[in-house]
Amino acid sequence: MHDIKTMSDLFQRAGEKSNTGITFIAGKDKIEFISYKDIYQQSLVLLSHLENFGVKPGDEVVFQIEDNHEFLLSFWACILGGFVPVPVSIGENYEKKVKVMKIWDGLNNPYLLTSKKQNLQFETFFANYNGRDVLSLSLKTILLESIDMHASPSCSVYDPDPQELAFIQYSSGSTGDPKG
Repeated sequence: MHDIKTMSDLFQRAGEKSNTGITFIAGKDKIEFISYKDIYQQSLVLLSHLENFGVKPGDEVVFQIEDNHEFLLSFWACILGGFVPVPVSIGENYEKKVKVMKIWDGLNNPYLLTSKKQNLQFETFFANYNGRDVLSLSLKTILLESIDMHASPSCSVYDPDPQELAFIQYSSGSTGDPKG
């Protein structure tokens, strides 16, 4: 492997290791260890799905993801594909949904990555927020449940320039519009 210059390089190197990884603690009795090698392989499966959906390098992917495991795989799939992950806290109330809409409006070519449950709530809000066209959102929405995580990956890892934007983290927007 070449020198590590990007987040993608770092993750590809970590993806060679099956004895180290991340432990998810979802409750007193629910602990899951996943190796970096497995995270890497599962991220490639998700990357394949995102590419097949039409996401291209440089496109933004807005996350409305509750599950930490799915969040992690989605983040690294985006990094490996050259997509720009945009993690945003779940729009549980009106103010958070408005924040997501303001972020969406400020992006160049956004996609939404979410669950069926979150999507239903978001589409209802979207339709009522300044009379927006729900079809335009649904055409750019990728549902996590639609992804076959047992499929074989058929994607290519993007080789970014070290100066390219890796991800966007937004401010809370509590004192105005959220800033990336």
